[in-house]
Amino acid sequence: ENHLHRIMEIVYTSEISPECLITLSSALNAVQTGSSWFYRMLDSSGRPFPPGTTDGSITDLGSYDQCLSISNAAFKGQYCLIKWSPPLPPPPIQPAKSHRPLSLQSRVLNFTGTELEGTFIDDIAGYAHALYDRHGRFGICTPTACSTEDIQKLVDSISQDTHIYAKVGYCEIASPIELTITQKCLLGIILFFVFIV
Repeated sequence: ENHLHRIMEIVYTSEISPECLITLSSALNAVQTGSSWFYRMLDSSGRPFPPGTTDGSITDLGSYDQCLSISNAAFKGQYCLIKWSPPLPPPPIQPAKSHRPLSLQSRVLNFTGTELEGTFIDDIAGYAHALYDRHGRFGICTPTACSTEDIQKLVDSISQDTHIYAKVGYCEIASPIELTITQKCLLGIILFFVFIV
């Protein structure tokens, strides 16, 4: 109940387009009515902290095909990829004589002998150095009525609470495959030879 209230607050204060606002309002109503398309939308979205996070997994792409297959009068699915990175201290300065870049075995945050030793934070610190060069990624299913800019405004609102930097990489909608004349000719030639042989 409290999370739903916070989500509604973000949706209504993010200065998104009227079309996006209406569609997201419909989605929030679908939560209360138990509409299956809303739960399919959630199910097709990845999680920012996927299974295996403590072992260094920072990507959960969700289900691209499931998202794009959602279509009804209230909602048509759009798949968006979000890239995220946590706030990090400045990267450690490598000694001039070592000339070795950080490796997967480097440990830049060491909590040995502190109250954080052996905690979840200590586990994450074991691979935090990788976040200097890589971004976490997760896919989300959003309504096609929301533009990439709308989604970015919503992501920015959520990021303010978490202090995690997040950016919409891209959004895609289902579209029919259209072949060029050259592709059609090549496909025809290939099929011709397949049927002859």
